[in-house]
Amino acid sequence: MARLKPSLRPSPHAISNPPLRTPEERFQFCDTYLQAVGARELRRSDAYLEYELPMDVDKELTDRPYFWLWAEQTGHPVEPTVLRLAFSEPAARRENERLRKEAWTAAEARGMSDVERMFFRPPVCELITLGSFRLNKIFDSLAKRGRFACVTYDASTPGECMVPWLMVNAMVSFQAALTQQAYRSMAIRLDRGEIVDEFYDFVRRLPMQPAKPGRLLQRSRLSISDALGRLDNTLHREILRSDLSWAEEARHNLQQELEQIDLYYESLLPDLDVEERTWVEAERDRKREELRQRSEPHIVIAYQQVALIGLPERMIHPPDTSSDTR
Repeated sequence: MARLKPSLRPSPHAISNPPLRTPEERFQFCDTYLQAVGARELRRSDAYLEYELPMDVDKELTDRPYFWLWAEQTGHPVEPTVLRLAFSEPAARRENERLRKEAWTAAEARGMSDVERMFFRPPVCELITLGSFRLNKIFDSLAKRGRFACVTYDASTPGECMVPWLMVNAMVSFQAALTQQAYRSMAIRLDRGEIVDEFYDFVRRLPMQPAKPGRLLQRSRLSISDALGRLDNTLHREILRSDLSWAEEARHNLQQELEQIDLYYESLLPDLDVEERTWVEAERDRKREELRQRSEPHIVIAYQQVALIGLPERMIHPPDTSSDTR
């Protein structure tokens, strides 16, 4: 398997072309998400989407926990939330004008009092940009819903046996004064123990359909816990064999900064009385601890997704297959 090099492997995707930077990409992303979670489409136009949310999705995308607590305890019927999403400023202006006219016409048709006219507020759409509240909530929902998947190849012949693979996707963070990250996707074949690197890049474009875990695990000789343990051990060995000169350099820089702190506070101590010395020493220790927490080199492995995947035996294996079956 390829050795992990944090300076060379920040991500499998080109940093020069990050996703969701254009309105078109955000439109497609949100549209795909809303369809996948079963939201009902109400309207679509240029750079604009309008969907009615199922209740479970409503709870994930709207920030009103006390309302849901009250609704569940009282049994009060809840009007479904309608998301009105614009992906460009011209689309937002256009749709807000349409929404205002439609709401005003409907309100006039049913008759409005003077007070209602004074406080009339038409619905408005949301402009979806990177960092916007609603897009961040969608990211959170995806992270929650995508923690585990169980799928199988969707173009197999009837009765064809599926080989079970367990894939883990992880973000490895190399943290010191600066942080570098490496995305890793590894999988283990559950009937033979073969371990494959960069597995997601191999399966991401294959047609898949949901599957029942019991069906895929019929040929498995490894338990899920054993398989996860092997993948975790393999990733740790990869890290230990990688170039760790960044950590040595970080420790050297940290030691120099600690010495500078000590030198500064030691220069203050001779002119202080006992009470002042106690206070200054406590301040020095606090500064040292803050620096250590901020700059001590360490590695964090965050497992983001686990997937049980069924692939046909005839399918060509991804490259870089390891024979490690320990």
